[in-house]
Amino acid sequence: ADGLRIATWVRDELPTDAVLAVAPTNTQPVTSLSGHAVVSGYPGWTFDLGVADWEGRAEDEVAILRGGPEALSQIRRYGVDHVVIGPIERSPEFRADDAWWASNGEVVYSAGEWTVYAVPPS
Repeated sequence: ADGLRIATWVRDELPTDAVLAVAPTNTQPVTSLSGHAVVSGYPGWTFDLGVADWEGRAEDEVAILRGGPEALSQIRRYGVDHVVIGPIERSPEFRADDAWWASNGEVVYSAGEWTVYAVPPS
C-alpha cells in the first residue's frame, strides 16, 4: 500500500518530465503506475523494446541507488531529478544506501518504508 502511495504521489505531484531512479524490476510501483520516466525499467522489458543500452542503464540505475561519486555521475548523465528508495531498492539485489541518500538528498515525500529524495544540486 505504501508503494502505491509513493507512485500516486509521484504521478500527481512531480512535473510530468521528471526522471526518477528506482529499482529496475517488474514489481516497482513507480515504474508501473506513475507515468514518469525512469532510468531503466525491468531489463527484460527494455531489452524487448529494443533499447540499445538496456543492460548498462540497469547497472547505472543501481549505482545511483547505492550513492556516492558514481551515483552523482549517473544522475547527471541521465538527468535524474528524484530517487525512490523502498524495500525493493534495499533488497540484497540492489542494496540502496539509505544513509548516503539521507545525507545527500532532500526528502520530498515518504510513506511507510518508502522515501522520495530530490537529488543533490549540481
